Amino acid sequence: MDASPLASPSLSVVSEQLSHTAKIGYPVSKGGNAQCFPPPRNSHATAICQDTHKMYLYGGYKGRHTYFSDLWELDIPSGLWTQLLPQSGISPSGRGWHTLTLRKRELWVIGGRDDSFSSVSGLVNNKTFFQTLIFSYFAIVNESGCI
Repeated sequence: MDASPLASPSLSVVSEQLSHTAKIGYPVSKGGNAQCFPPPRNSHATAICQDTHKMYLYGGYKGRHTYFSDLWELDIPSGLWTQLLPQSGISPSGRGWHTLTLRKRELWVIGGRDDSFSSVSGLVNNKTFFQTLIFSYFAIVNESGCI
């Protein structure tokens, strides 16, 4: 199998503060996994931290009611992907069509759709954030006590 079409795609990030093209291929992840990049998906969410030159990817949809709940970090200058595994807290459910917002060192996962179908059309009405400095998830509880 020829892997050359996938071996040298590039990612372009353009902003006023950061303009960089990184080769994204088959790097070695920090975790030492054989698979060191996120599996293919759609309906995922990403956020970029311009200060650290990192891009974060959370969740997504693979089809046939398969939703991802994984969190990945891309070091843009080196092109290295690392799967971020929480040290504590409960990861949000796998989902697609959600938002991922970076606020300081917190990655906020809000809304989306999962395969639970416990609510109308499987819509998710919760908010969770991942603290990147301590690798922990936190659920946000509103005043009514519901997540």
